[in-house]
Amino acid sequence: MTANIHQLTARFLKLDANGKTGKNHLASLIQKRNKTTLFLMALVLVFVLSAGLLRGQSNSGKHGIWHSDFRKAYDEAKRTNRPLLIHFYADWCMPCQKMEKEVLSSRELSQLVNNDFVAVKINADHHQDVVEHFSVKSLPSDVIIDPAGKVLLRNKGYLKPNVYLAGIHSASKSYQPGAPPKQEVPRQTQKPGSMPAEQRGEASSVKVGLNGFCPVSLYLNKKWERGNPDFKASFQDVVYFFTSRQARDEFQRSPEKYAPEYLGCDPVILTESGHAVPGSTKYAAYSKERLYLFLIPETRERFNRTPEKYINYRQALNIEQIEQTADAGFVRESF
Repeated sequence: MTANIHQLTARFLKLDANGKTGKNHLASLIQKRNKTTLFLMALVLVFVLSAGLLRGQSNSGKHGIWHSDFRKAYDEAKRTNRPLLIHFYADWCMPCQKMEKEVLSSRELSQLVNNDFVAVKINADHHQDVVEHFSVKSLPSDVIIDPAGKVLLRNKGYLKPNVYLAGIHSASKSYQPGAPPKQEVPRQTQKPGSMPAEQRGEASSVKVGLNGFCPVSLYLNKKWERGNPDFKASFQDVVYFFTSRQARDEFQRSPEKYAPEYLGCDPVILTESGHAVPGSTKYAAYSKERLYLFLIPETRERFNRTPEKYINYRQALNIEQIEQTADAGFVRESF
């Protein structure tokens, strides 16, 4: 071991080509090592700062879809021909804070809004003029309008993510960019029955339930069969088509047995938010021999888990209360 130490000492003490001692060589090695350490530390610092910057950019992009200036947002909605989603909140409002965290910051909503809407958040304490204009009485609230200023949808109070998204989806489907203004009001944004039939025209005044499928065939045979417009009957201001005269007569004997519950509106959305949003023939389910339609698969799944929670909605509905009629549950055509 002593010999090894002497060899190591001699290595550092021997003269180099320029006559410098091994001490200088050792100092040079230490200096190089310090430079390497500093370089690595700088590299780590750059990585950390870059990660923070990217994270900040990601968060900025996530919330960047929301405007804070109503006028600018509305001008953009008109320029891009997209509906405007207006969210009303206040800093002191606890349900608003919960909705911000659990609903408005979700990736699903961000994607939907970014693709189909212009969105703006309005602090109710700072913009009373906008609050009064849209008759907002409680917080949080949401209003969706088309570029012409027509209201497509209203929400009030805290809504669960799936219910909130369902309403936004429905509003998105009900709006047709570029539709002529004269047709856009009665066919898309006007609540059915709120405009005289002679002003709407025959085509827009007919609300055909189940998208034209025969409710009797569906109930008895569990088959989706197209009805014949020659065999039709009306129930609660909704017209249904049937495969035969016999099917129509059977329906007229007990229409409540065959027609979808809640005028075909999604029972989950109706129960949890009070909004009458039509379901789709794509997502249907029977419970206790009654037919229910759902806007999206998620609400049907919730219903199937606890149907008793949604089948006892007591408030009577009429056709004028339905907020969106461009969904698959209704068609508006002349036959």
